[in-house]
Formats: sequence, structure tokens, C-alpha cells
Amino acid sequence: MTAAAPATRRAYDRSWALFRAWCAGAGLPAAPPVSIAQVVTYLEALPPGLGRSGLALRVAGIAHGHRLAGMAWTERHPAIGAALRRRQLDPAALRRRLDGCGTDLAGLRDRMLLLLDRVAGLRPGQIATLDREDVALRADGMDLQLRPVAADETVVGQTVAVSRRRGDAACAVAALERWLLQANITYGPIAQRLGAHGWPGGGMSDETVRRLLRDIERRAADDPATAPRGPVAGAWRGPAARKTVAAKRRRSIKPGRSSPGLRTTP
Repeated sequence: MTAAAPATRRAYDRSWALFRAWCAGAGLPAAPPVSIAQVVTYLEALPPGLGRSGLALRVAGIAHGHRLAGMAWTERHPAIGAALRRRQLDPAALRRRLDGCGTDLAGLRDRMLLLLDRVAGLRPGQIATLDREDVALRADGMDLQLRPVAADETVVGQTVAVSRRRGDAACAVAALERWLLQANITYGPIAQRLGAHGWPGGGMSDETVRRLLRDIERRAADDPATAPRGPVAGAWRGPAARKTVAAKRRRSIKPGRSSPGLRTTP
């Protein structure tokens, strides 16, 4: 590993000292190796106002302290990534996105995906590979056993713990529970596409999860009270798109025959 520049080393030393001071104040051990759970607790206890770079520096300082002690330690653990993403969460923006999710099955799925992404801090690839068998629900939260993904093979066997937030519309645990119950998912992928019948029809790729999350972002930019939802996939369609779909359906009907979903005049 290339030696850090003197200024970078001083920044790491300061971050490591800040972490050790917090451990002493909390009555926790500060000598390496430090548990991932303790680091997550530390990140969640930091005062607001630290930006992404400031938070990353705190984590890098802990990794630096372990290197000084000659111990291997990685800041890429998914539980740390999840904690960092939660720290950057904008509650008002999250509420707008939740308001754009409907109450039908597609809406429940979208809400679950959004909260796993924003609150649990999972990446799309981790959500796409998560099976029902990987979810351990508890009264106070849930544990998610992550599977390896192509971009990061280090996540195998690692677990992310998510706390239950009772009475909070942004509770990822409650959203996942409701989706699993209403979609009747007892095994296999938790992130599933909806088929023509409106029920789960198989797992999703990470790109599909990303697309659905982008759809949620786009709906939040519109007025959620006036953004209609598609009947099956839950994707928003504006008036022009709905007219295009109707026109295609008319062209597909043979003369003398009618479509169950299209009213014709004599």
C-alpha cells in the first residue's frame, strides 16, 4: 500500500483520536479490533452537519488505526455503508418520495424498495440478490444476510441489522413485512416484478431495481396527488403516454372484434 501523504496521515490520526475519545466517553473498548456494530453506533452518534467527505474521513481514520496496530480491517462492510447512507438521508425528501408510492401492490413494492435503499442503506445489487430466506424478522427489527454481488465479492456472509421504527411511515421493517404479506412471498427473491395478472412474477435484476428507484425519484418531482400509477408495473404514465397506449390498442383490434378493455360504439 502506498504511504499516505503527511497531511492525510495527520487527518487520519485526528479521526482515529476522535473515535477513541468517543469510545472512552461511551465506556466502550477502543483498542483494535473494533466491532462493526460499534463503528455503526459511533457513526449514528455523530453530530449533524458532517458531509459525505467528513463521514468518510471518520471511517478512514478507524481503518488507519487498525493498520497501525497491524490488523486487517475494511471500511467497505455493508453495515458501515448503510450507516453512511442513513446519515445523508433528507427526511423531507424521503416523505415526498413515499407520498408518490401508491397503496396497491406495485406501490407497496416501490415503498419497500425505496426504504431498503434509503433507510436500510442497501445498494440495488444487494436488494436484487436478497431472498426471503436471507431476512430474519424480529420484534425490534430485522437482520439481512447479504449475498455476494459482482461489484463487490466481499459482502458474502455479512449481515446488516435494521431497527424497527414504530409509528414511522419510513420504517423499512414494516414496509418489507407488509410487502411480503400482501404479495404472499414466502421464499425466493423479495424484489419481484409484477406480471400481467398483477401478482409477483419473478425476481428483478439490479438494473430493474435502479430503474424503479429512478421512477420513484421522477414521481417525487411531480405532484404525487396528480401522478397516476400504471395498473400493473406501478410506473407513472403521463396523459400523452396514456393516449399512445390507447391508440396502439385500437390499432391491434381486428375489424368486427372488440377488446374487453376498450369501449366501442355501434
